[in-house]
Amino acid sequence: MARFYLIHGFNERGEGKDTVGRLREGLEKLGHSVKMIRYGWVHRIRVRLCNKCLAKSIASTVKAGSHVIAFSNGAALTYYAIKEGAPFDRVFLINPALNARLAIPRVRQVDVFYSPSDPWTKIARFIPYSIWGRQGAVGYKGKDEEGRYTQVNLDELVGEETKHGGVFRTEKGRHRIIQAIQKSLNKE
Repeated sequence: MARFYLIHGFNERGEGKDTVGRLREGLEKLGHSVKMIRYGWVHRIRVRLCNKCLAKSIASTVKAGSHVIAFSNGAALTYYAIKEGAPFDRVFLINPALNARLAIPRVRQVDVFYSPSDPWTKIARFIPYSIWGRQGAVGYKGKDEEGRYTQVNLDELVGEETKHGGVFRTEKGRHRIIQAIQKSLNKE
């Protein structure tokens, strides 16, 4: 089975336990190993100043061939970690706070789970000098000549508005996202 790293967003006092950490039990039941990457609670200013430094630390802990599930700012950390040499094989982004045209480099497959009902990543595109953007609301909109990207509309997958991180709040949402991740892995 696969090895997953989970990376939460910023402004999470529980270090992801109420968002991406809620996928851990379901992934482990499927036989996957799961490691939560915790970087503590950070606010907007600190996250802008510390993302690249945090990403270097993450890159140094990743084992080759691993997968990552990243939520919100966790997607920005994933991007920077890969630029720093993190040997992820596959990337699963949930409501990524990334520019919609920003491609994740050097990985085999990227699955983007976006929510048209997500207000926060729509606003993120207006933050100057940042890689943050509306990918979490519209999906990846850049070039995909190699066919590495899979797009999943969370609002359609769950059957209701999921907004930013809402997919984690219900058993139905968590179950459906774990199913979608497993289905993507099974395509290989």
